[in-house]
Amino acid sequence: MQYCVLLPREEDPDHVRRFRPINHAALAALGLRTGISHMEWFNRPSGGVVSEVGARPPGANIMPLNTAAHEVDMWAKWARLEVLGEWDMPARKFAAGAVFLRGQGRGRVIRAVEGVESAQAQVQGLVWAHQLPTVGQLHSPHYEGDGWVILRHPDTARVVEAMRAVVTTISVQLGD
Repeated sequence: MQYCVLLPREEDPDHVRRFRPINHAALAALGLRTGISHMEWFNRPSGGVVSEVGARPPGANIMPLNTAAHEVDMWAKWARLEVLGEWDMPARKFAAGAVFLRGQGRGRVIRAVEGVESAQAQVQGLVWAHQLPTVGQLHSPHYEGDGWVILRHPDTARVVEAMRAVVTTISVQLGD
């Protein structure tokens, strides 16, 4: 399955605002007082449900997404927080999204990467960073897949549109 992660420009949508007390309670229950953590949760009709809390920076390119969205070095921000106890974060200037490219089919090696030029034409100017898979590369068993593209734009809807274009246009095929 191809998947994406979106960091909208809007920092306080309703579902996040409703979840904030649960977030704070979960972190307090774990004794986390300072640092960067990540939390996976589900927005259910009965309320938010926490499925995982990691007392470390998140994976799935979340740190680079925040770097792109806030125009700051998130790793430097984290170091400053841990060493000096200082945290200041500017507002998001951009929405940012990561598209993870996973090999399709069966096999251990990437045999074809198609649609890159077409995707580039559709998302021109929105690619912030990328690591495209290459033919001959071993297929990665990692959940992030064989490659990725990070997109950013001031308009969240434009990033969503670009993510759809990348995930539906680029095809990574596996073989032996």
